Amino acid sequence: MSNEKDFVYLLLGANLGQKEANIRQAVDLIGQTAGKVMQHSSFYLTEPWGEKDQDEFLNLALAIDTKLSPLALLEKIQKIELIIGRSNTYTWGPREIDIDILLYRDMIYPEFIEPFLFEDNFDGGSDSFTTEPLERLDSFDDEYDSSIDFDDEAANFEDDFDQPISRNEDSESQNLDLCLPHPQMHLRRFSLVPLAEIAPNAIHPTIGLSIDELLKTLQDDCQVTLFKPF
Repeated sequence: MSNEKDFVYLLLGANLGQKEANIRQAVDLIGQTAGKVMQHSSFYLTEPWGEKDQDEFLNLALAIDTKLSPLALLEKIQKIELIIGRSNTYTWGPREIDIDILLYRDMIYPEFIEPFLFEDNFDGGSDSFTTEPLERLDSFDDEYDSSIDFDDEAANFEDDFDQPISRNEDSESQNLDLCLPHPQMHLRRFSLVPLAEIAPNAIHPTIGLSIDELLKTLQDDCQVTLFKPF
């Protein structure tokens, strides 16, 4: 029987256009092209994080069961963002859709995570963190089949769904886009609140605390409000 550590957790957000419709379309496309949607949180209205002078976001967390490798999943997600209409923006800026991989099971990538990413947001000392090297991303090629093609089911959304996207045309640039777990998820209330609804006991693999425990130690004061069920 599957449990929280067996799934991949995604965070979806939007603050431009038809926010709810964009997120619902993203959920549908994820289910058709990336893996089976196992759970979803409610919708949450969230105060912008980092760049305050913009509209509030709508956010939702997903748990999926996927056979895609992390890099293959990232590519699917980026294509989905383009299909829905994500435009170029600046860091922490407004967007039609944003999909982040928060946790890929218990994987850490790159294999060393620096403690400075975490030290400002918890009461514990450096003993709370680990920088031990874990399994490399490349080892996933043996266990997971990244060639699995789900795209026939999504053909009605975009004929060229399988074509490479220009911003990540090679594996080197794509690797630069991938960091697991998400390097800022433990700092953000808008990430932890939806995730805690569906996976309160999932463990952050570098910090060693559950999502509920991370939420209790969080210092982020951005407002996150329950909006409606999915």
